[in-house]
Amino acid sequence: MIFETAIEKVIEKISFSELDYQTCISDVKYIVDALDAASKNKSTFFSNIFAELGSTVTFMKGNAIDSMPDFNYFLPFKMPLKMKPIFYVNNRKSLLRLKCKEKHVLVEDGFVSAECFHVLLSKHVKNILEETKTIECSGRVYKLSWHMRKMENQIFAYNIKADQVNADEQDPIIMTFDFVPVFKFLMYETPLPNSVADNVEGARYWIICSAFIQDEISIFSKVTPYWQMLKPAQKDKARNTVRLIKAIAKKHHEEHFLEVCSSKSEIFWRIQELGEAYNNYSQPIFFLEIYARIINNIITRFRPFLNLTKSFKFLKPFDDVLHINEFLKTLQMNREIDMNVVLPIFGLPNEI
Repeated sequence: MIFETAIEKVIEKISFSELDYQTCISDVKYIVDALDAASKNKSTFFSNIFAELGSTVTFMKGNAIDSMPDFNYFLPFKMPLKMKPIFYVNNRKSLLRLKCKEKHVLVEDGFVSAECFHVLLSKHVKNILEETKTIECSGRVYKLSWHMRKMENQIFAYNIKADQVNADEQDPIIMTFDFVPVFKFLMYETPLPNSVADNVEGARYWIICSAFIQDEISIFSKVTPYWQMLKPAQKDKARNTVRLIKAIAKKHHEEHFLEVCSSKSEIFWRIQELGEAYNNYSQPIFFLEIYARIINNIITRFRPFLNLTKSFKFLKPFDDVLHINEFLKTLQMNREIDMNVVLPIFGLPNEI
């Protein structure tokens, strides 16, 4: 069996049964609706932050891993302010400020503050999660937790986790909502100037993320996501890549290094870089490239400590991560592959 076929079989084996999949979909909707209602009860400018949260979820039960059909990493958020984008900050066309004449807690010296936005948003999310510690869906009880992390590209990513805590459940459901909150601008409402428009024909919207550069708290970064142009089959290639990496992380207890949020970040920005060239990537090749990029990030981040893995237990998983990366590359080069060698990598039982 060739490597490409082996990966297809792994994807098939980590798929949900129809009943379990529909259960997860139903519970995702219930949890999102509960968080959305709790957020709207706050009556703040973040009230609608959870409206599209469901698209950012990855859920797992036993060996099965999947996500919503409208899988996404960006969580669009519409600010209740009249803002005018001012481009060419520091002579870089992707950077901008949001000019606003309104008096608002997020506005400093006439511009929206990216730093203030994240401080207040994290406070809002914390308040919601502290008040909504558990949610029950048709007898299934989920315990909620969250954290925020700063990505290397100066973007803040959020993780909300829902763990099923029923004592009698042998294979509890685990849900992770991983996202970067972004401001979304519809092209017909706020068209991009020709001088900064991306060559993405047919784009319906563009977004902005925070970009703390040179201690400037009011600077944002513009992106016209190529993601919006993809067909369902192309999005499935990204979804499956997250599933494969999540399966490896779960099997080898390497969530600290291979957490799904990091995977999604690498996937979305790589698709953005590739543009139409993304179509030329097969599922296995795209998976291997993303996995290799994550490994490279780990090496870059932890290089000063790698020779100390025997002393620092929290770095021990790195040895396994590096070994798996090299082993997968070796498998790719072989034309004949034994599935009983491949399946354990992803935490799956051997074939009979």
